[in-house]
Amino acid sequence: MADNITKDRTRRTERQEQERRNPRDRGDFSRSYRNCPGDADTDKKTGDQRTGAGDNKRPWKETDKSGNIHTKSSETRTTNDGSKHTTTTRTSDSWTDKKSGIERQRDTETTVTKDKSDCSTTTSNTTTDRTTQKDGKTTWKVTTQTETRDRNNNKTHEEKQTKTYSADNKWGI
Repeated sequence: MADNITKDRTRRTERQEQERRNPRDRGDFSRSYRNCPGDADTDKKTGDQRTGAGDNKRPWKETDKSGNIHTKSSETRTTNDGSKHTTTTRTSDSWTDKKSGIERQRDTETTVTKDKSDCSTTTSNTTTDRTTQKDGKTTWKVTTQTETRDRNNNKTHEEKQTKTYSADNKWGI
């Protein structure tokens, strides 16, 4: 009979074996660590999200079709204070346009907060676009969008703001 178990395990893929050992992936909402719909990635022991718990900043470089070199980074932080589960992701992309010499930077911060008391989800997304001309004039465009959804994924609140700032290079630096 032991041979049957061994043969049975060799037929399963690694993912199938993991699902067999860990029933949290099967939609069992009765468990205390998984009372809210869509909360499948919460680790039962630590309360952290399995995909990217803690701080992890990963910088890299990419080249676009125009030959501009983009310096990018991504950082994710997950916290769980018992009643709220918050995941914050920050991304940054900066490059200099080869033709015009304009420096550009786009910073994005997305915060998703899941309230376990009423199973509502609040998503806040802030994007900051900074453009610096050759003469030093800098323009910032800040867009903030906030949305709240209830346990049934119905939108209960939505807000969007866009602000623009600019500064001249008065010193000629």
